[in-house]
Amino acid sequence: MTKYFKISVISIIVFAANVNAQQDPLYAQYQFNGLVINPAYAGTHEVLSATLLYRNQWVNMPGAPKTFTFSADAPFRKNKVGLGMTVIADKIGITKRNALNGIYSYKIPMKKATLALGVQMGLSFFSSNYTDVNYDNRNRSTDNAFSQNTSNTYPNIGFGAYYFTDKYYIGASMPSFINSSLLEKYFSKPDAYNFSQSNHMFITGGYVFDINSDLKIKPSALMVYVYGANPQVDINTTAWLFETLGLGVSYKSFDAVNAFTEIKVLPQLYFGYAFEYSLTNLRNYNSGTHEIMLRYDFDFAHPRVITPRYF
Repeated sequence: MTKYFKISVISIIVFAANVNAQQDPLYAQYQFNGLVINPAYAGTHEVLSATLLYRNQWVNMPGAPKTFTFSADAPFRKNKVGLGMTVIADKIGITKRNALNGIYSYKIPMKKATLALGVQMGLSFFSSNYTDVNYDNRNRSTDNAFSQNTSNTYPNIGFGAYYFTDKYYIGASMPSFINSSLLEKYFSKPDAYNFSQSNHMFITGGYVFDINSDLKIKPSALMVYVYGANPQVDINTTAWLFETLGLGVSYKSFDAVNAFTEIKVLPQLYFGYAFEYSLTNLRNYNSGTHEIMLRYDFDFAHPRVITPRYF
């Protein structure tokens, strides 16, 4: 059995089957781009914002995940309504997932904060090229399990809530409520395989401490719950210097640690980078994970002065 075959089998298990694990992509820099996990985030910063993110996970490991994300959101109707979109292209081994979502949020002013409620709707496209799996170097045998490629399209609807002030935030979301069978049209009894997409619940929170005029510290946390799996908790701390440079570290429960930075290159242009190091045995087979982010804020009313974004 070749190394590439092993990786292909892993990708089939992780992405085609419900194996009590994380299925949706997660990011090291989600705290700089909350739209990818919570639709209620749309329009909360009162400017048109567009973000590109590329994640290359487990570098030098054949078939390892690679994720590209584009997101954009903007406020409307005197900042009461937020509209946005996300485009996700995710690949691991022989399996690809592309998703497109449209997002709507509505902000409700509270006494000391704002509550935003959001909904997203869209489509996801799954495909697995089983015929690309090289399970026999001599090409002398066949296996019906790898005799045809699969593809499926299913709808998506998700919800989120986001309660925030200038100093802190709390959010809860489930980006997808629909449990879709990924291989239903390829097996007569798909329930026997339980090949389905699982719901993911995200709970986030953070607070900004003003140390002085040049330094702010923002601790934050994210909990991810997938049905049948152990909850995953990310604990982060970011130091903001001169409202221009953010330096942070993060611990992902029993899985990885990462260091990240966000730099204000221009008044409206931001660059982010994160390096993640695995704490599991996977560290013996890869050179870490790299994540690059670019964000541009289009503030047409005040193109030279934009309120700093800490979350």
